[in-house]
Amino acid sequence: PTRMGKPLGQIFVVLNSLLTWFFKGRSNVCQNPYMAHRGMYGCYNYDNLNLSHMMDSYNGIVSDAHDVYNVLANSNQTQISFERTLKPILEHDCDVSSFLYSSLFAMSALSRDDTRNISLEAQRAINTIRNDVLYKEAVYGQLKKLYDMSLNSTDNHEMKTYLNKIMRDRKRAGADLPKNKRLVLLEIMTKILVIEIDFNRNLDRDMDFVNFTKEELSGMPESIMQSFDVNPDGEYQLPTENFVFKTVFETCAVENTRKKMYIAYNSRGKGNIELLTKIVHLRQEMAELLGYTNFAEYSQEKLMAKNPDTVWNFLQGLEKYLQPMRKKKFHQLLEIKTKHVSHLLVTTKQFGGHRTYIYKVSEVKAQFDILVIEFQCKDELLECSEGLEVWDVGYYSHQLKKTQYSVNYSMIKEYFPVEVVSRKVMALYEDLLGLKFKEVPGLTWAPDITLYEVTDLITQDLIGYFFLDLYVRKGKFKHEAVFTLQPSCMRSDGTRQVPVAVMVTNFQKPTSTMPSLLSHSDLSTFFHEFGHVMHSICSRTEVPSFSGTDVQWDFVEAPSQMLVNWIWEPVILKNMSHHYLHGGQLSDEAIDSLISSRNVDTAYGDLQQIALSIFDLSLHVNGSTDVDKLYRDVMKQYLNLTIPVETHFPGTFRHIITNYAAQYYVYMWSEVFSADMFLTRFKTGGIMNRTVGMDYRKKVLEPGGSKDAIEILRDFLGKEPDIEAYLRLKKFREHFTAE
Repeated sequence: PTRMGKPLGQIFVVLNSLLTWFFKGRSNVCQNPYMAHRGMYGCYNYDNLNLSHMMDSYNGIVSDAHDVYNVLANSNQTQISFERTLKPILEHDCDVSSFLYSSLFAMSALSRDDTRNISLEAQRAINTIRNDVLYKEAVYGQLKKLYDMSLNSTDNHEMKTYLNKIMRDRKRAGADLPKNKRLVLLEIMTKILVIEIDFNRNLDRDMDFVNFTKEELSGMPESIMQSFDVNPDGEYQLPTENFVFKTVFETCAVENTRKKMYIAYNSRGKGNIELLTKIVHLRQEMAELLGYTNFAEYSQEKLMAKNPDTVWNFLQGLEKYLQPMRKKKFHQLLEIKTKHVSHLLVTTKQFGGHRTYIYKVSEVKAQFDILVIEFQCKDELLECSEGLEVWDVGYYSHQLKKTQYSVNYSMIKEYFPVEVVSRKVMALYEDLLGLKFKEVPGLTWAPDITLYEVTDLITQDLIGYFFLDLYVRKGKFKHEAVFTLQPSCMRSDGTRQVPVAVMVTNFQKPTSTMPSLLSHSDLSTFFHEFGHVMHSICSRTEVPSFSGTDVQWDFVEAPSQMLVNWIWEPVILKNMSHHYLHGGQLSDEAIDSLISSRNVDTAYGDLQQIALSIFDLSLHVNGSTDVDKLYRDVMKQYLNLTIPVETHFPGTFRHIITNYAAQYYVYMWSEVFSADMFLTRFKTGGIMNRTVGMDYRKKVLEPGGSKDAIEILRDFLGKEPDIEAYLRLKKFREHFTAE
């Protein structure tokens, strides 16, 4: 969200009356005095959330924001300065930010019907305040004078950066358009916002179940099987949730089960396809109205890449390095699939032809010292497939790691119970970044959420707070993400507002007999998302809209992606592991096997990200009347995988509905920079070297968006960033043969 605003002249009189009314009016339904005393001013318990009361608060904020900018508009030339003009504006922005941000989060935290309207009203308030500074000529005129004055000044880099942003965003917001076209633009923006909320709400509510017999779930971990409900027919009911989908994909030996689960999981978005098509069309209308050729050009203008051509060349340049390794891996997987099936065919003949997998493998039979016999599929539950299918990749990659690298994933998972992982991840970050975490009581939106206070290890100064919302819950946001609930900024009373963030994941809940266990992939997710938490919490900005992860969007993933490298370090894996029964650590042999398998999935995984980025880019450059077909075509071209026509993955692709529209490439862009930061500084200086860690905290995390990302990288790296570290880390350079 964009954040703006605050009064001038009689600032303290106006502000005092505003805050007295504001907090008095909503304290009984939103703010908790105990948490406010700790410096947490937002809504963190939604039990008594009332739409009517919240709307009164939003309207009050908007009304006072108008008064604020009217004071600014009437200021004379001698009153224009950073201290007298811009600072009060940003203080007002800071004072209301926690309430607006945390009430926006209600949409992701709750399943209640009225949260959609609460989120809409919160966004409306933010947009209205934003438009005050961008649309009002008198307000813009005063800020333009300050901007011109700042050009020859070396003072206050952050304020100058903020002014530059206002000058840029004025055009992007349509402030230079005639009034009639501006009204059209606002109507388009409102329609886009409604579609964004409806798209995500549909996904959060659209959970189906697929029923399977125990035989059809062959290979699935018993601990996972125990978590599923069983219907009267004795069939297991598997929800179409991400965690379950990944587990079936990686561990279920029955191809038709994987296929059915793939189709069910990727059909959830059928009702969203129309919404996606509409929002792409609206974005194109908006871009053209603002004078851009397409939405991608509009979206990328403010990022490191600057334009679609740069993004396209970047993606195509990476792809050529990755394809040789991807092709080699797919050949390995097809060999494993064929051998696996052939072995089962022999077993089937020995045991009377019971239900099994049946394939036509004549095209590759010359590679194996076996007799290949072609059968017809007789069991309706089992379908023949000759080649490698999209639902095969995860399972046979899993088998490749087990056979070729001796990786026992079921055993490894037993060493990473969530509660232990949480404690040890926090200890690692404490040591590396010079911080101290302490669990503290506080009101939350669900009973299994924990709140932590963060202080500086040396000075004991308060740094911020974060919530951990780790377990799956009905109606909850179904993806993994970190949300800012309160940005870092300077309040009107002269105090620093500390940042507050929440990390949302959907790990399986522990039961009375079994803790929640994390796979190594889940461990990666934990490190990645907690990296975003640290980026949010360590921020020390004065401007709210520069806080934490509010950086140029193609840099936003780099700090968290860089920290995922720690889960591939032997000493870290050893220290993090703790068997849920006997408390022992993972063996050196198991750790070595796991690390040796690191790059098995890398080419496919990164090419998948490239393919999704190209789908997103194509959609927002050229448009499409059939987004499902566009997705199928891209996946075939870049991954040589056939996507079933009855699926609708684009309708589940929530990234490109909100912040990542025409910007999904940022994952790969950030991945390249994250590899450079890791190899250049941490691998060289020591992965737990606090001097390097503090350098990282001060130079990368604290500035937030107050500095250009390229400046942050140069400052931390001590050189120009490049692609070579990424190619070395992922072993692509040694597999690449130039054509």
